[in-house]
Amino acid sequence: LGALVYLQNIGLQLTAVLGALAGAGIGLGLALQAPARDFFTYITILLDRPYRIGDQLRFDDVNGRVVQVGLRSTVLRSLDGELVVITNSTLLGKTIRNFADQRERRVLQRLQLDRSCRPEALAQLGDLAQQAVGQSPEARFERCHVLELSPAGPVVEFCYVVTQPSQRSPAAVQEQITLAL
Repeated sequence: LGALVYLQNIGLQLTAVLGALAGAGIGLGLALQAPARDFFTYITILLDRPYRIGDQLRFDDVNGRVVQVGLRSTVLRSLDGELVVITNSTLLGKTIRNFADQRERRVLQRLQLDRSCRPEALAQLGDLAQQAVGQSPEARFERCHVLELSPAGPVVEFCYVVTQPSQRSPAAVQEQITLAL
């Protein structure tokens, strides 16, 4: 800036130089836009701590454990074993489900019954669901009711809670209850 003032004082026309500097400033600003966004997103992750290394995250169709949090991206190991790399700014723009400190998991399960199902059998379904859930020490029964009568038959929903920590995965508990039912 001092050099520009000196050059102007000695009589040099600086309009072209100032125009070139303004263009260079705009170009530099556009070039640094993505790195600046990445830096501030990383600072947001460090300060807000929406997730940490080891947390189980789910967003879109990705379900995985956080392996690394970098300046530009976060790396997850999916349940299939593949590495998923996503930029921090893209990840924070999504709805993230973090299961790290989840103590219980509510499971809603719907059953489409055959339309030939007798009303007496339908009335007993709540007791059967409660017994099936009761077989697992890692689950607690909540409710069971008929949601609707569709042309294919009654639709029943039952709800139970898988308590944590579990020796098995919640999916294994769910499978045991489904098979028992």
